[in-house]
Amino acid sequence: MSLIAVLNESIPHLSAAVFTQLVVFVWTTTQIIQTEDFRQDFFRLTVNGACRPNNLLGDYWKSRKDAEIASATLNGVGLFVTAFLTYKLLKVYLFLTKHSLVLTPYRSTHGKRTNASAHPSLLTAFTSWFSRFP
Repeated sequence: MSLIAVLNESIPHLSAAVFTQLVVFVWTTTQIIQTEDFRQDFFRLTVNGACRPNNLLGDYWKSRKDAEIASATLNGVGLFVTAFLTYKLLKVYLFLTKHSLVLTPYRSTHGKRTNASAHPSLLTAFTSWFSRFP
């Protein structure tokens, strides 16, 4: 979704991409909490209940928790990167919008635009601006 937001060059698409990343991050962290609650219920009913001496799943819960933490970490990094790049793109979009309003297109009698209104696409401007940083 983030790639589509960049290619469409629109602020609503960028905000939708950041919102989607935020929802995914919140969902993965919620899954960690729900899994821990389920694990406690499972231990209460099986290991400490009906199957008192036996742990039926061994170290499954540790493996699952490790995988969920790794997933949440990657989603958190993805959220940070998406938010950072959206911030950078918004700065470029707002800069170009501000300057394109000053240089309104002027059409000659032949219907052609003058050079004063010609500007590169937002994606080209962003990549050239972003490439200045090491």
